Amino acid sequence: ADLGDVIEGGDELGEVFVGGASEAELAEALGTLPKALKRRVSIQAAYAKALQRGGAHAAAESVLRGALKQTPDHRLQAAFGQLRSADPASALKVAQGWLQGRRDDPVVLLAVGRLALVAGALEVTAQMLEASEALDAEERSRDAQVDRGALRMLKADWLAAKGEHAAAFTLLRGEG
Repeated sequence: ADLGDVIEGGDELGEVFVGGASEAELAEALGTLPKALKRRVSIQAAYAKALQRGGAHAAAESVLRGALKQTPDHRLQAAFGQLRSADPASALKVAQGWLQGRRDDPVVLLAVGRLALVAGALEVTAQMLEASEALDAEERSRDAQVDRGALRMLKADWLAAKGEHAAAFTLLRGEG
């Protein structure tokens, strides 16, 4: 598919490369876009996701770090939270900076929780899970809905990381 066909949707950029394009192919495709479109958050997030799918994790992290310096958008934060960073502690530190004044933001809580798990900071993961679950229970903001499926997966991964495999499987089966 031609990128010109997916400009309006923006988020669909990554879907053009479902088969897993190389970093060079993705960069070439992005290069065909006008400069103004390359700056769109939806394009940057989709590009980073496509890079991740293609295994270009360092490039995806670079794209997301640059984009997040310009715009702290949820789509970028969510993608950043799914990074496989070469330096998980550094990625976690960046995400923890988003918590200032935004401890009731489910996207930020999930991103920090995921990055903390990867960095081995299980206590931070537990804190983010607790805050997310409390936010979900309170339903303080209809605009900021907790992604229950993603939260369940994070909690199962956290339980497994603590060696509580039976509890993780129970949770994933929907029994917990």
